[in-house]
Amino acid sequence: MSQNPFAVGSGGMSQWVTGAPGSAPQPGSAPQPGSGGSATEPPRMSFGAEDLESTDPVPVGPAPDGSPGAGGQQTHLQPGAAGWSEQPTIVQQDIVQQAPVQQAPAYGSNPSAPQGWGTAPQAWGTAPQAWGAPQPAPAQGSAPPPPPKQQRRPGFGAVLATSVLTALLVGGAAGYGGAQLALRNQATPTAAASQQPQSELPPAPPAANVTEVAKKVLPSTVTIALLNGDRQVGTGSGIVFDREGRILTNNHVIQQAAEQRVTLQVEFTDGRREPAEIVGRSPGYDLAVIRVAPFAELVPATLGDSGQVVTGQAAIALGAPLGLGSTVTEGIISATDRPVVVGDATEDGTAYINGLQTDAAINPGNSGGPLADAGGNVIGINSAILTTTGSSESKGGSIGLGFAIPINQAKATADQLINNGRAVYPVIGATVSTSADGVRVGTVEAGGPAAAAGIRNGDIIEAIEGRPVSRHSDLIVRVRTFQPGQTVTLKIRDRGDVPVTLGSKEG
Repeated sequence: MSQNPFAVGSGGMSQWVTGAPGSAPQPGSAPQPGSGGSATEPPRMSFGAEDLESTDPVPVGPAPDGSPGAGGQQTHLQPGAAGWSEQPTIVQQDIVQQAPVQQAPAYGSNPSAPQGWGTAPQAWGTAPQAWGAPQPAPAQGSAPPPPPKQQRRPGFGAVLATSVLTALLVGGAAGYGGAQLALRNQATPTAAASQQPQSELPPAPPAANVTEVAKKVLPSTVTIALLNGDRQVGTGSGIVFDREGRILTNNHVIQQAAEQRVTLQVEFTDGRREPAEIVGRSPGYDLAVIRVAPFAELVPATLGDSGQVVTGQAAIALGAPLGLGSTVTEGIISATDRPVVVGDATEDGTAYINGLQTDAAINPGNSGGPLADAGGNVIGINSAILTTTGSSESKGGSIGLGFAIPINQAKATADQLINNGRAVYPVIGATVSTSADGVRVGTVEAGGPAAAAGIRNGDIIEAIEGRPVSRHSDLIVRVRTFQPGQTVTLKIRDRGDVPVTLGSKEG
């Protein structure tokens, strides 16, 4: 099966998101017919009770092992780790070098006189003198004007003339239009135009003092080790969720402990190590809660509001990449609401994340750790990375494309796991797939939410709550930002808006 370029950022296990059946195309090659779609398509996914036809790009899966010499399964982006076989194409743009242009006469100067850097510009709003026109005689009794001083910088006219010539050298209609615009602006300068206020940018978000952020967040950041006897077989990260000893992390970090005879050990920043047990886990959101025996020195993380996160603000990732605990990296939020598919091709192994994208370095072992803002508030749980490596044997690292689960979603899921030992996610009760027409409805579950709303096989879903969707993974990710029982509006082609009350499924 083709491999997905998204890799889990956790160390221990490496989950891989696989694409549709068929081998992945070689770099630069086009997908072959019958391959099940492009190499970037996500795995076969489940929407509601049934599997989804997957023709979408951007799946993700767990990352490679973050600890030296670790055995066991590896995790690639699929959540936060290594990568997929698909290699991004890098396009090098051509650069057109312009030849130096000859300086034109300064505005209002005499072209027959010797030219140089010394021509003084005329004041804005004064009428330009014709070239070569006689200058008025000085008033009687007044001293003759001093000769122009030599200056090191060109006058306004010289600079503007240079711009005109440069525009003409660019070529074609664009150059001509630019020159015409410059000439029109030159011919009608006015004081009023020069005094118009410029629009101001809104206040910048607070700059991050990374040292202070690290001081605040590191005591709440832990390293999670998976042990097979005395041998470490994986590492990941987590955050202290409360004073009861509960730790929030990714499901793919601790999944091996849930399925095999592997134990969990949590190491705190002061070197203290404690055994841990699983409280609950949600493969559907790639989240899990584990617990250590509470002690007085526990420092719960301060949780922020991911709904207030904006593109461009500071982002600081903390965790244990490759088993190196208490590592801090800095970047920005590169995008919000990024649909990310994390996991393998099975129904229970696929997570759909409405991710925060960051260029802060995230590597295998960072999964489950905090992504903080400039105030030291946790705004996301690091979960996946996109890499250029495609082999499950390799452990690709950060290329500046990391993804975190928004903390608002993570907290809601953690509360369910703590209170019930399990979590549920919303569904519409129908399978969907990506087609040339858009998001196409497949099998509609009898008695389910879609059937109750009158949605039929073959319907094309164009938007949810006014937000356009073009791929089935986009729709599923958007649906999972709501809660079971909420009513959402789906826009159906040729039928308009259809309200659907979401059902639920455990996972």
